[in-house]
Amino acid sequence: MKRLINLLLLIIICSQIQANKAAFNIAEYTANIGPSEISPTIDGIINNKEWENAYTFKNFWDHWPSDSTQSEYQTEVKITYDEDFLYLAIILDDDNSEKIIQTLKRDSENEYWNSDAFAVIIDPINSKSNGYIFGVNAGGAQFDGLIAVNGSYNSIDANWNNIWHSDLSIAEDHWEIEMAIPFSSLKFSQNTEWGINFIRNDMKRNTYSTWTKFPTNFQGIDLGHTGNIIFKDLPSASSKKFVIVPSTLGSVEKNNVDNLPISTTGNFGLDSKVAISSSLNLDITVNPDFSQVEVDQQVTNLSRFNPYFPEKRNFFLENSDLFSNLGSGEARPLFTRKIGLKDGENVPIILGTRLSGNVNENLRIGLMDVQTADKGDLSAENYAMGAIQQKVLKRSSIKAFMINRQTIENSSFSSQDFNRVAGAEFNFLSENGKMQGSAKYHKSFSPEKYSGSGYYNINSTFNSRKYYAEFDLSQMDKNYIADVGFTPRLYNYDADRDSSIRLGYKGVFTQHVLRFYPKSGFINRHQLGGSARLFYNTDNILTEYELYASYFINLKNRSWIYTRYYINMVKLPFPTTIIDSDNALPAERYDYNGFFAQYRTSANKNLSGRVYGSYGSFFNGDKLTMGTEIYFRKQPWGNFSINYQLDKVDLAANYGKQDLHLIGAKTQISFSKKLFWTTFLQYHTQAENFNINSRIQWRYKPMSDIYFVVTNNYNSYDFSQKDLMFVLKLSYWLNV
Repeated sequence: MKRLINLLLLIIICSQIQANKAAFNIAEYTANIGPSEISPTIDGIINNKEWENAYTFKNFWDHWPSDSTQSEYQTEVKITYDEDFLYLAIILDDDNSEKIIQTLKRDSENEYWNSDAFAVIIDPINSKSNGYIFGVNAGGAQFDGLIAVNGSYNSIDANWNNIWHSDLSIAEDHWEIEMAIPFSSLKFSQNTEWGINFIRNDMKRNTYSTWTKFPTNFQGIDLGHTGNIIFKDLPSASSKKFVIVPSTLGSVEKNNVDNLPISTTGNFGLDSKVAISSSLNLDITVNPDFSQVEVDQQVTNLSRFNPYFPEKRNFFLENSDLFSNLGSGEARPLFTRKIGLKDGENVPIILGTRLSGNVNENLRIGLMDVQTADKGDLSAENYAMGAIQQKVLKRSSIKAFMINRQTIENSSFSSQDFNRVAGAEFNFLSENGKMQGSAKYHKSFSPEKYSGSGYYNINSTFNSRKYYAEFDLSQMDKNYIADVGFTPRLYNYDADRDSSIRLGYKGVFTQHVLRFYPKSGFINRHQLGGSARLFYNTDNILTEYELYASYFINLKNRSWIYTRYYINMVKLPFPTTIIDSDNALPAERYDYNGFFAQYRTSANKNLSGRVYGSYGSFFNGDKLTMGTEIYFRKQPWGNFSINYQLDKVDLAANYGKQDLHLIGAKTQISFSKKLFWTTFLQYHTQAENFNINSRIQWRYKPMSDIYFVVTNNYNSYDFSQKDLMFVLKLSYWLNV
């Protein structure tokens, strides 16, 4: 452990040196903005009189495919404000060719980034670690979300929603957008200096441009490369509002698996948002229902461990980065999908509360408590979570957390059934974003009072224009039990005992990538990469490794090619079944290797897609994988896709032979910017399930919806019906 600490200190020292090399001169990207004498009318037609006192941002730079020239088709942004709104007027130079519009539906993230569009990135605390994005595509569809920095990567939570206003108009040689963002939608202190940037998607020319100029190896939404706006007179926090969202739901269900009669249910729910301060928010949900949430995309799993499915329920996603960024990919102390799920059965949530936001410019807190009801033989449970994050240095933080799951019996907490995980993490990020380092320690507590119940991790990355490197060390003790977490590698299936056995392990990972940027031709970037992932048991004996070498080509039309050669070794600790077979693979050493390749066409065409495949040895046999996805866009109202994957697995010596098929289809139809119809079809032979999920959404007023959802499941082998459910849900957003 001492060596790990010394390594982390070296990372920090090197990072501080790198941090002194600023990405750009911030003085060049600082603007003083003042209030408007006339509040602009948001109709998409810019009236110069309304915007004559606004500050104007010009001279956008290409960010992709290159980062060294100003944009051929420029963008101009005007900003002003009044007591209630931050106003933006955008003029986008263009020709008269047809705009690329992937969808008319709000918050369709993938479709948004593949459309002609504009977005503003706002960091009201100016912490360079959390912010907001508000965007509009050329069809007028809005996109908004929360931006959080996880390591050196910036992610968007598009499930965050609020009411704001926008409109646009299209002329012969340009198009115009007007936006009004309520200050009540933003959490900010009385700091008058905010971080800001703008990003334009020009999909006809396959370019992205930004106001600030920074290296293309950083994302366009990167919070470390924003400019500044300084308010002359920032509105007071007293303008914050109280929001309530009542909802009602009715459902009809027929369960054929358990041969139950048709059942009907009705429910009333309530969500509310209370602004404790301009930067601190209290969220409350009563009897929440998530039937309108998009279904999971099924996957074929040929690994020894459970796959990860992301959380999609809004209550658990808003401001979730305080919790979701804890740990690492294979050691998450909090995995909120387990809340409301017990022994594979859905359990109703009756109440949830969350207090989150900034106490001041440097201190963030997150407190969440969720109460479930009892159901049959399953007892009620309480889930309490708390996290604090203190900003240190320029963009770094120290975080501490506690997670508690407690069974409730006879209206009181059970002292014999609980699980707790506590920990501390230090996350370093240099000012220019090139260097990142972290050190993490977690410990679990349970009634059994196990020894050896910790998780340790140290990580560092370096990300420059031409070179990326990562190094990671971790250790998980066998008694690190996180009931509400995601720790798949800890649990190893023993086919002889038909149970999972906890085994502690140590992990080492390193990755290196060299990037090359040709000065001419059709290739934008190509890169060589290699990585090594090794696992040891607690006796320091190597039990598994994966080595790979890869080559990636990114073309200027945004299509790409990826190839990888991999070498694997695994020592199975117990007899294990990988596919459906009467015979488990013996607990022996297995060496195998193979080749993988994938090609993705440009997404700006009406017809696009990808093809992929791999072939190689697999444990004591071999495996062939072939797959394709095809996307078709009928602009702007329709998106259609179909995917197919075949896995042919043949394990020698009668240990199993199986062809696994996965077929999926999705249609998204936008009748208008208020009425949408989405349908999923999924046929999966490994899960022995054929699923149909169809959802109609009518946004009859801003943030207020009526959903009608049909879910139908069949056995894939004979298409006999498992269950059928109809759900009707109405919600109404009310600002008080």
